[in-house]
Amino acid sequence: MSLIKKIAVFGLICIVGTNMIGCGKQAAETAATNSTAEQTKDQTKDETKSDDNAQKEDVAIAKIGDTEILRSELDVQLNYQKAYLLMSYGEDFLTTDNGKEYMKQLKEYLVGNIINMKIAELKAEELGQLPKEEDINKAFEQQKANYGSEEEFKKELEASQMTEEDLKKEIKTALTAQNMNTYLGKDAKVTDDEVKQYYKDHVADYSNQAGATISHILVKTEEEAKKVKTEYDGGTSFADLAGKYGTDGTKDNGGSLGFIPYNTQNYDQDFMAAAKKLGEGKVSEPVKTQFGWHLIKAEGIQKEDVVKPFEDVKEEASAACLKEKQNKLITDQLEKWKEELKVETYDDVIATIE
Repeated sequence: MSLIKKIAVFGLICIVGTNMIGCGKQAAETAATNSTAEQTKDQTKDETKSDDNAQKEDVAIAKIGDTEILRSELDVQLNYQKAYLLMSYGEDFLTTDNGKEYMKQLKEYLVGNIINMKIAELKAEELGQLPKEEDINKAFEQQKANYGSEEEFKKELEASQMTEEDLKKEIKTALTAQNMNTYLGKDAKVTDDEVKQYYKDHVADYSNQAGATISHILVKTEEEAKKVKTEYDGGTSFADLAGKYGTDGTKDNGGSLGFIPYNTQNYDQDFMAAAKKLGEGKVSEPVKTQFGWHLIKAEGIQKEDVVKPFEDVKEEASAACLKEKQNKLITDQLEKWKEELKVETYDDVIATIE
């Protein structure tokens, strides 16, 4: 397990600073979900390896007033995100179409993250909202305590291409975002009518959508898929076969992809079309997608959407409505600061970074 996955530094920033640093959650979820479902193209692993930072020219990728943001700052973020992706979704992920699209979008919102957090830190200093050194050190020690030993902690740092200094900087970034979000959103309030309207506008969020718990076994050829299906029909469990023959990350948990709504756009549509046809507990014949051949199993089928009553989710909707209003305040203020500080991005330079 990578350091970032375990302590969720980047995730923490996204959670506490969604609008302040523009995490780009939807794009990340879509690419990551696709990769988990169907990522196994045969391409050289060497293409996924990061270049040596020392050989890269440390050019400016953006500017805030007279302050330049250098490529090296983006490289730090990119490198440990790549390390996390490769460990989580396999060494071929970045060579897939999904992986390439993910990286393209990742660069864009990481640059946005860096810019937004630079502004946040500048304004946090003016407003007295920077985290104290003791709070940063306390958070660092808490994260470090998640590991059994100093050696294990350092091993995970190295695997994620981070230093202790990098980690402390990310913790400071997260705490700064948290402080600024709290400060800028402190005056937001919502009425009962606003909460009810929010519920109506986001009713899909308060519904159990039609779908099923889907498992799959992904192999490279139709012949392999037929062989696995024959073994399944002969009495071997689907989970055991996934562990034996599966070629993606789900093989370690019985091929499970979790509950998937039938209307999702995050999975290959040929894959979903086959999944929708399955009855409870049934396993498909081999299904071809752009990523290979699958056997698909559906369980816990829910045929229709079930909307939760407002009263049952009132508190949840109220919190979400308040968060939306706070985020609006934060976003509006951030845009004003960007205009005031004359932010520029050098898209032509960013586009050349791998």
